Amino acid sequence: MMFSLFKWWISFLLAIAILSACSAVSPVSRELPSSSAEEDSGCSSSQEETVEQLLDLTEIYDLYFHPVFLSCISAESWENPEQLQPGVFVHYYLAQHYYDPNHPVKRNLEQEETVDQLVLEQEVMSHFQVTTEFLRQAQEYDPTRGVYRMDYLGGAASSKVVSATWSGDQLTIAFEYYSPADDTTVIRRGSLQMEFAGKEYRYISCTSTPVVTIP
Repeated sequence: MMFSLFKWWISFLLAIAILSACSAVSPVSRELPSSSAEEDSGCSSSQEETVEQLLDLTEIYDLYFHPVFLSCISAESWENPEQLQPGVFVHYYLAQHYYDPNHPVKRNLEQEETVDQLVLEQEVMSHFQVTTEFLRQAQEYDPTRGVYRMDYLGGAASSKVVSATWSGDQLTIAFEYYSPADDTTVIRRGSLQMEFAGKEYRYISCTSTPVVTIP
């Protein structure tokens, strides 16, 4: 009888210890990075919310959206980037290197600026599935010198990334364009799809729709 009581007491203490350990671990699991959400499907909804909160929309805008906005790549819907005009990809390179929102480059208006064809094409082709033959159809391309001329960019509208969500290795960026009249009236909405492989990334498609205002 004493042995049975002792055995029961030991089992009771073990159960208490297990419950205490579980309660101590559970708050930490909600702070795991996004990769753990794929491993534990039972916590997917709460972890997706955590991932959404961790995304820095300002940084996403500066790094990934601003260049495609300024070059008008996000102003049209496309499934294949070669559906666009080749010149927009020259403008993409220009936006990347000369129009950084945080560190814009001061340019000499009296001097022509050019970029070697291989330098520009390598960078653009690393982010878009386009060919050199396609890019060299751009008006900015000078085949005699083997360079692309760097023009000037500008636009009246403004834009903003309103959300960003992950699905595996793909990032979907939802964006809005705003009227230059007040910078608040939405004139275009869309989503941009990107694919990541480590630090490398590529734009794979875009949906862009003008907002029709009923008077």
